[in-house]
Amino acid sequence: MFFEIVKLLYNLSFLIILLTILLEVYKKKYLIIVSLVFWFSFFYFCYIAFPCFFIEDINLRWNFSDATLNNTRIIVAIYNIIFSFYLYKFSIIDKSLKNEVCLTQRYDIVYQVAKILELLGCLIILVAIFKLMNARNNATGIRAYFIIREAGKDLEAMYHLRLVLYLLLSSSFYLYLKRIKVIFFIPLILIILFETLAVERTTAFIVLLYMYILYAVLKRTLALKLIIPLVFLLLIGVLFSRASALNVKLDLNIIFGEFFETFTTLPYLIEHKLLGFGFNIERILSDYTYGSFIPGTIKENLVTYLSVGGEMAKIIGRGYGLGSNFIFEQLFEFGPIGFLTSLIVPLLLIFFDRNLKCWNNLLIKILFVFQLRLYVREGISQFMIIFYIFIMYFAFFYFMHKKSHIIPIIKKQNKLIKFLKFNE
Repeated sequence: MFFEIVKLLYNLSFLIILLTILLEVYKKKYLIIVSLVFWFSFFYFCYIAFPCFFIEDINLRWNFSDATLNNTRIIVAIYNIIFSFYLYKFSIIDKSLKNEVCLTQRYDIVYQVAKILELLGCLIILVAIFKLMNARNNATGIRAYFIIREAGKDLEAMYHLRLVLYLLLSSSFYLYLKRIKVIFFIPLILIILFETLAVERTTAFIVLLYMYILYAVLKRTLALKLIIPLVFLLLIGVLFSRASALNVKLDLNIIFGEFFETFTTLPYLIEHKLLGFGFNIERILSDYTYGSFIPGTIKENLVTYLSVGGEMAKIIGRGYGLGSNFIFEQLFEFGPIGFLTSLIVPLLLIFFDRNLKCWNNLLIKILFVFQLRLYVREGISQFMIIFYIFIMYFAFFYFMHKKSHIIPIIKKQNKLIKFLKFNE
């Protein structure tokens, strides 16, 4: 009886957060897609609330106890209500984006650098695509799927394609807003091609989401007819490639594998009583300080560092996909206090939403969106990376702002000197 009551309460909380998301989209239209609060709540729904709805299907592979299923549903139901309130009350929209595109003159030098980045980006990605196609041609049989994925990862690391991607996002942003020509998205389309050939989707998802946000804000419409077919084709292409390569049927676990596996660490933590088990002062200091900004290979040489996701993947004995999520991470490291620490980032996002307004700050908000997804499915170090970029961004432009305020004062002084000389 208690099991059924908990299930009913969870289903109600699931319905509340789903309706809240849909209501916010309906009320605020295209402006909602530049709200960090909205995206955080949306990713939370995808990676935590939605998989929990299918917890019994997930449990067929794990055999968690009824007590674990109950406790998991109770925890997620509480978070569902919290994030429903959080989204309804604090999703701030940027009305200034209703105005025409307006970039201040201090960005002029970026346009010149952006052109060079676009050209170099195209060359690097084309070389990577050529090598990946060669690897695909030489791979046959069921093992081809794993060979192609490994080749894709090696090439991505060799050519630093994730870094190239973020540089290209910046360059295409300014070039497109200046000329409004889709030709500046060609390098990004090439990245999607590389990801599809590598049977991956993370980077392709970043590119599609970026292009969609920019398009929707410029056209002042949610443009669902544009984004839904693109995402559908991307997901179906990758899913069928995986299913055929692994010789398995396309079921719930294949279709929603990323969401299910990210969520599963939460009931696993409850089943095996791991609250507070992962408290490690060295890792925590690294996650919450400059350590999160250091690339993984360098970090491993500097400190004996092991991420929560990597640690759990080893404990469970599965791939990194079954590693962590932001709720699990805080409970694993801090025990019951983790329920409170997991709500710190949402509070920070309210501050960012209030202060990152107008066209000049749109790009960094889009970068925040990408990193928020990684934060939800991996943990605090992913948020700290963008947090430090945010600090450097404003530290740099603080001086640029001061400079722009000095110029008008000097002009006024010059006019005053001329006036005095004339009257002599």
